[in-house]
Amino acid sequence: MAAPCKALDTELVVLLVDDERDLREAIAHDIHLRGATVLEADGVDSALAVLAERKVDVIVTDVRMPKRNGLDLLATVRRGQGDQPAVVLMSGFAEIPLWDAYDRGADAFFGKPFLPEALFDRVRRLARPSAQNWSVDPGPAAAEVNLTFPNGEVVAGATGFTIGRGGMFLGLMRRDLRVGVLIGFKLTVGDAPTALQGKGLVRWVRNLPESGLAPGCGVEFSFLEPDICARLSERLAKTRPLAFIPKGPKLATP
Repeated sequence: MAAPCKALDTELVVLLVDDERDLREAIAHDIHLRGATVLEADGVDSALAVLAERKVDVIVTDVRMPKRNGLDLLATVRRGQGDQPAVVLMSGFAEIPLWDAYDRGADAFFGKPFLPEALFDRVRRLARPSAQNWSVDPGPAAAEVNLTFPNGEVVAGATGFTIGRGGMFLGLMRRDLRVGVLIGFKLTVGDAPTALQGKGLVRWVRNLPESGLAPGCGVEFSFLEPDICARLSERLAKTRPLAFIPKGPKLATP
């Protein structure tokens, strides 16, 4: 789960990792102007040295770096420290499918160039408890999904939903489910008395089977009904899944 919410932005500690000094310093300066403490590292080894000495709330790291890259840093942090701190990946290249990045434990992904205020808003959100973020209704949804799955979270290896610590894979393809769209959802499993109900942002879409994975989309939770939020937060605290948004199931083979 996400780190405890900071009372003030000045208490927010961000580790920024990028081998391009000018770009790193520009991003660090912008984050600092917004009130956070920024630590800098020019690569994975120096980042790990910082983490050995300091507790940080969010790591923002470039993916493409010499020797060891941002994915190596993500993997090392997740092996050693579980789901904390939050890790934001940024890149100007397509080294990895978005569903793979979120499934490996990345909490967010920014393609370069990006708006500095968007990055900081995301960093600040990731420093709060998930339950706090999920308690604020973001407004009207652009699409609605209301489904019942008879046999559990994943049905027939291709349709259904799988929950991560920040969102879900939804095995459903519709034209109105596009990246960036806010959807409302109500998902019921069998004759369960309660449904997974709330709103979320579509973060990625996989239109066709790829690498044996079923088509579908990745949805980050934006809002959950209060009772669902409490139950899901309790479940995630026990299971502590690595994936922020799961990449979805493998297709069943004949």
